This record gives sequence, C-alpha cells and structure tokens, in this order.
Amino acid sequence: MKRARLAELRKLAELRALRSAQALATRQAIVTELQRRDAALREPGPEATTDVADLIARDRHEIWKKEQLTRLGIVLARAQAEAQPYRERHARDRAREQVIDTLRKKTR
Repeated sequence: MKRARLAELRKLAELRALRSAQALATRQAIVTELQRRDAALREPGPEATTDVADLIARDRHEIWKKEQLTRLGIVLARAQAEAQPYRERHARDRAREQVIDTLRKKTR
C-alpha cells in the first residue's frame, strides 16, 4: 500500500478508536458508579449493641440493604451487558489502529 493511503487509513482508525472510546466511556461511567454504590452498601455496619430498639432498627436496615444489593446487582449486570459491545468495538478499533501502524512501519 502507498504511504499516503496508509496515512489516511491510520487517521480513520484513530478517529474510530476515539469515537468508540467516547461511547464506551459514557457506559463505563455508569458501571463504575453502580459498582461504587454496591461497594458502599457492602461496607459493614456499626458494632453490635444490646439495646433492643437498636437491634430492631439494625435488622430492618440489613433487610433493606439486602434488597438494595439485589436490585443493584441486577441493574449492574444489565449495565455491564450493555457496555460489553462497546468494549468489544473499542478493542477492535484499537487493534485496527495497531495493524495499520505496523503496516506503516513496514512500508518505510
């Protein structure tokens, strides 16, 4: 291939990689935020107490946390599944860019 054509292909591959990186970044930001919420819910609560009212409140809070973790796990799984095609597209675009770089180096 001619150097000019490879330069054009490299620019195109670079633009595609940037576009796919931007699309992936928006989805990955959602996934990261959901993972942060999940980690916050998994943190241990305060230490044990003998006060009955506090124990009842803590028990209700633990039940609420389990429900929230279940819901959050489902939402996180959906977000991960939605982001996966964007991860794959970005990996293909980066690989395409690397192949073109290799071809450019060989034609020098």
